[in-house]
Amino acid sequence: MSINTINPYFNRAISNDKIHKIIEWLFIALIFFIPLEAMDMGNISIFSTPSKAVGYLLFAFIMIRPSSYFRYRPSALIFFGLYLLILTLVSLVFNYPEVGKVLLWSFSILQLLVFVWIVYNIILRKPQLFLYILFVLGISTLVSSLIQFSQYEYTLGKTVPLRMTFYDLDPNNTGANYALGSLALIGFLIYNRFKVSIQTILALSALPIILYALIQTASRGAMLAFIGGAICFLFSTGRWYKRILYFILVGSVVIFFIQLILNNDVVRKRWESTLYKSEISNREYIFPLAYRMFIEKPILGWGQWNNEKVLGYRFGSSVVGTHSIVLTIFTQVGLIGGIPFFIGIWMAIHYGWLARIGRFNMLPFALLIAVLLVNLSINWVNRKQLWLLIAIALATGTLMTIQRKKNKVIISNEISGN
Repeated sequence: MSINTINPYFNRAISNDKIHKIIEWLFIALIFFIPLEAMDMGNISIFSTPSKAVGYLLFAFIMIRPSSYFRYRPSALIFFGLYLLILTLVSLVFNYPEVGKVLLWSFSILQLLVFVWIVYNIILRKPQLFLYILFVLGISTLVSSLIQFSQYEYTLGKTVPLRMTFYDLDPNNTGANYALGSLALIGFLIYNRFKVSIQTILALSALPIILYALIQTASRGAMLAFIGGAICFLFSTGRWYKRILYFILVGSVVIFFIQLILNNDVVRKRWESTLYKSEISNREYIFPLAYRMFIEKPILGWGQWNNEKVLGYRFGSSVVGTHSIVLTIFTQVGLIGGIPFFIGIWMAIHYGWLARIGRFNMLPFALLIAVLLVNLSINWVNRKQLWLLIAIALATGTLMTIQRKKNKVIISNEISGN
């Protein structure tokens, strides 16, 4: 189905000129480098990572054709923008001596919201790019996992078992990338309808490698995110034989993954400590403290960084993060900023669910649920992965909404014509 059929409002935006082609390739390159953000390019301030360098270059070319890539704004962006405004104001009050630091952080969040706006329009303009996004995300995490195999190990002190990671990233962040990359490859196989091709063979070959790298990080949150996203695929729509095929693929991958968990002593011990001793790497102490902080200041919160300083003091350390996007948002900006933020999240979930009725199936919804599950144990509010999947859910849901409206108009015209 062509984009003209899906969304007639974008007919004028479609062009085969070189600028649009360059933008598409730069966008795919940006997607590739997102999971590889730990790779340092040296002491170049704004181009410290490949993703930043490609991102700024992409934005420069988009400004040549701004009407094509800022034409439509997702409604959720209003609520995220309101959250950013409140975050900035509240943080300025609680961190008055650090005005520059607050404004720099707000600018970084603003860049991510612009990123959502751009991705939203890119996918609306050319939905076929969704297939490339899935594949490139998967291949990028494959590269990351191969580098990890040749890199050093990571440990959190003498009492914490050995864990592997990519460069110097926290293993939980690395594991989360692998979980999303694995789900992206499963989504690619489903979206591509298992067509025999080099890409399909590569995706099937990469899956076990990435899952093994995920196991090496020993990140329980990432493992749960992967399983949660995989379960969503089991509810894919389509003809019965396709659904059976999806079930076989996802079921086989999950069984293989669980077998890897059981065969790894480090991972098995971490899960045993969670299930039998309720130990979750001090989160069992941090979460109640952060919740009490929210209860103390439920309206405005404590402000950016100030919430972590207070939490660190109560925990017996200098600075401690909440290790949860929910607790981070509500201790930062309270209800006044948290409500608009999570309204935006809810809208993304809603649109991701709407996307299931078309060719996108459960893919945007599954990826979004996975990244939200990741954020229950870490905070990715300042990372592109979260906002990329939010933008995908919003865009694919919008496309399916437009298609449904068009179908209703066609049916109505046919009935009136009869």
